[in-house]
Formats: sequence, structure tokens, C-alpha cells
Amino acid sequence: MEDLQKKITNGGTDAKPHLKQLLLQPRNSAGKQDGVKKPPSPPDGGWGWVVVFACSVSFFVAGGFGRSFTLIYQELITKFGQSASSTATVAAVFGAVKLCSSPLVGMLCNKFGLRAVTITGGLVSFVGMLMSSFPPSLSYLCFTYGVVTAFGANMVITPSFVIIGKYFRKRKAMAMSLVTIGACFGGTAFPPLIELLLRRYGYTGAMLPVAAAMLSYCVAGLFYRPLEQDVTSSSGRETDRQTCGKGSEAPENNNCVPAQYSPLNGHGPIYTGQKTHSACVVLVCHDKPEVNVEDSPVSTADVTKPRAGCLRRTSECCRRLPGAVSRALGLHLLRHGRLAVFVLLMASSFTCLGICNTFLAALAAETSISRLQVAAMLAVSSGVNIPGRFLTGVVFDLKCARPHRDLLFGVVSFLTALVAILLPLSRDFYVMAGLCVAHFFFGSSMHSQHMTVLSDLVDSRQLASAMGLCRFFQGVGVIVGPIVGGESGRPCVVVAVVFIRALCFIRMTFLRMRVSWRMCISHQIRLSRLHLSGRYILSR
Repeated sequence: MEDLQKKITNGGTDAKPHLKQLLLQPRNSAGKQDGVKKPPSPPDGGWGWVVVFACSVSFFVAGGFGRSFTLIYQELITKFGQSASSTATVAAVFGAVKLCSSPLVGMLCNKFGLRAVTITGGLVSFVGMLMSSFPPSLSYLCFTYGVVTAFGANMVITPSFVIIGKYFRKRKAMAMSLVTIGACFGGTAFPPLIELLLRRYGYTGAMLPVAAAMLSYCVAGLFYRPLEQDVTSSSGRETDRQTCGKGSEAPENNNCVPAQYSPLNGHGPIYTGQKTHSACVVLVCHDKPEVNVEDSPVSTADVTKPRAGCLRRTSECCRRLPGAVSRALGLHLLRHGRLAVFVLLMASSFTCLGICNTFLAALAAETSISRLQVAAMLAVSSGVNIPGRFLTGVVFDLKCARPHRDLLFGVVSFLTALVAILLPLSRDFYVMAGLCVAHFFFGSSMHSQHMTVLSDLVDSRQLASAMGLCRFFQGVGVIVGPIVGGESGRPCVVVAVVFIRALCFIRMTFLRMRVSWRMCISHQIRLSRLHLSGRYILSR
């Protein structure tokens, strides 16, 4: 390859016969290009545990304030004198924006990195909460809290999920459980503190310390150190400097093509960002007898493109714009069967959770269960979250369970839906309390491990986009659940949701079995080929 390049770069008339040979020759024997970046290997420990602690701090603040909003909700009703439904619009907008903006946040993570997005999200959350501390009306609060603060919180939560998937592989489930346990501790610590601040300092005095606490997102984001890329380079390749002609040099290390040799520009020495080896720039030569012009193997006139080609490329870019937007938001990932089934499963799961969380008090009132008993059920159910998430992390990290995490997740999802069917049919307090505890136990297990299963389904480079899609469908489920689960249609809706989840579980199992069968067949074929080649070599 190097001898052929020297013959061409000498500027002689024998360069033309070698163009076809250079075109047909592979770049190297290994079939790999220089500077190909592989996904970084997860360290499974070390600095990863510092990242886990930082994520737990973020979830502590976010989960704690989320659990405390019911106290602020009552204060807003008193402050503005509006109806309960009008005041609840603030929480509805917050939940919708926080989840449904996830594809956009995933695109920002791919563009700017997890650390930058998290720090920016902390600043946006701080500004939104600071503006929400002095609300003149509910519509103002819907924008400052429901849009600005929610989008900033999503810019913190989504990268926190993604960074765990990048830092861990074997202990991923345990790391994810420890991160989400931070939200449970925040839900225990924040409500008494918010109640104390509301009684002593009022609404504004309670919101200002919360706004200051959201600056901890920025501190946590500083610990989200990106992993170094593994770069593979082929041996025997000269990448430092390539000399073209007499004294004309290509740039060092970056494999960039000078613009006068590039097919994109023929009028200046500006370097483009095109990752092309300098030995291949002679392929743009046309069939002309002399190519040695200005001590260069390629003439400037030979590489100048007509304007019609530029216009044609511009029109093609305009036609491809929807596809580019789809790839930026990660919508192209839905073409993969297992991921599409998984996001549909998450949408139906959060629909079920939304129905049960919204109508539990109304269901208890129909069965003559007091509000004090409902509060006791919720307190016990919240206490079960912490050991439930920890136990789920231990089980999902077992060596025998790692290859079957998606099936275990499907089983947990199906059990959650089954409990949701039995919950409206219960009429006794102890039966309802047991079903409520089971429902929150399985629901917390799903919430803590859905990112673990998602990171097993996609490549680490696509994890941010896939996480954005998953949270978007979760938001759809949260919004649709309370709307369709009315008084008359609640049992029917729950049964329909369970049926959809059962179909998703069966479909996921079928896809997994088909992929495993194909892998086994390809492995057997590869072994048989190696065996036959070994017999052939021994016979000779």
C-alpha cells in the first residue's frame, strides 16, 4: 500500500495505471479503519460507585420534593382560592413535561454529553423553582414549575439513569437499586421538613430552600466523568504525516484531507473534518494525461464540483431532514422488535400504576375504609419500597439471572398487573392492604430495574436515545391512566391493560427465544467450519 502511494505521489505519468489497483485494494488486511471508536468497557466499580452516590443525591432531592408536592398543593389551594381541579393542573403539566420531553433530553445527551446536560439541568431547575417562589397566578406557576422546572429535572434524571448503564455491567442491577433507593429516603425526609417550613415561613419561605437544594444537581453532575473511548488502529499504518508531492503536507494525526484535494472544495487550503486517509485522495482524479500541477498529485480544476451538484445535494438534505430528526430523537430504534415491545410494556405498566394511585382513596371510600386506614396502607407500602428495591437488585445481579433479566422483568410486570386486577375486587381492609403492599413492591421493583433491562437491549451508544423513548412512553401511560380509568370503566380498563401486558410479555419471550435460537445455530455453524478447516489442514 505504501509503495503504491509513493508511486502515485511522485507525480509521474505512471500514476494513472495504479488508480484502479488502489481503488480495489482494501484499506488494511484486518478490514478495520484507523481511529475506529469502540464503546468504552464498563469498569463495574471504582469511580462508578462515586457516580452511584452522586446519582443517589440527585434522586434524593427529586424524589423527596415529588413526594412533598401534595403538601404544597394544599397550600396553593389556600393561596389562590381556586378549585382543586384547577390547582391540580400544575402537577399534571409538571408530570407530562418531565416524562414526555425525554426524547429531546436524550438527543441533548448524545450531542453535548451527560455531564454538561446534568449541570445545565440543575441550573434550569434552580431558576424555575426560584421563579415559582413568587407566583402571581396559577398560569404563571404552570409555566415556571410545570414547564421550566420539569424540563430541568428531566435533564438531571435521564442522564443519571444513562450514566449507570455506562459504568456498570455485572453489578448494574445493584447500582440501579442503590440509586433509586435515594428517592425513597428523600420521600421520607422531605415531607416533614416541607411541612415545618410551610407552617413557619409560608409558601415562599418553603420554596426558596428547595430551590437552593436543586443546585446540588450541578454538584452531582460534576462527578459524571465520561468514560474514555477505546480507539483501535491498524498496525503498520503511517498516520502521523503524509507527504504529497514536494513540500505539500497533510495535517498530523487527524487524517483530515486538505480542501484543495477534497471533493468538497477546490479553492483554498482549509482543512475539512472528513476522516479520509491521504492515500485515497488521488481517487478523485479524472482521466487526464497530466495530474502533477503545483507540485500536487491532483489538480485544483479536477476536484472542483459544479454548482448543480451542490444544489442537488441541498435538495437531498431537505428530503432527508425528517429522517435526520428521527435519528436524532431515537425514533429509528422502534424498528427493533424487542425494544418496541419493551416501551409498549412500560406504557401499559405506568397506565396501571396511574389508575391504582389515583383511585385508591375512592376505592377505599366505596368499601367503608377510613382515610386513616388508607394513610396507614400507603405508609406501610412506602416502607416496603426500600427492601424491595434492594432485594430486586440482588436477584437481577445473580450470575444465573443476568442472561434472563428481560424475562424476570416481564414476570414482575405481569404480577403487578395481576395485583391491579384483584385490588378493585377486594372488600376487606386486610386483603386490600396486602394487595396494596404487593402492588407497590412489584411496582418499585419495575421502576428500579427497567433501566437495567433497557441497557441490556441496546448498545451503550444508543442508551440515551432509548432511555428518552422509554420515559416518553411512561409519560403517555401516566397521562392516559387517570383519564381512561373512570368510575364505570375502571375494572374493564385494568383488565385491558393487563391483557396488553400479557401480550407484550409473550411477544418479548418469543423474540428472545428466536434470538437465542439464531445465536446457537450461528455458533454451531462457526464451530463446524473451524472443525472442517482443522481437518483439512491436518490432512495436508
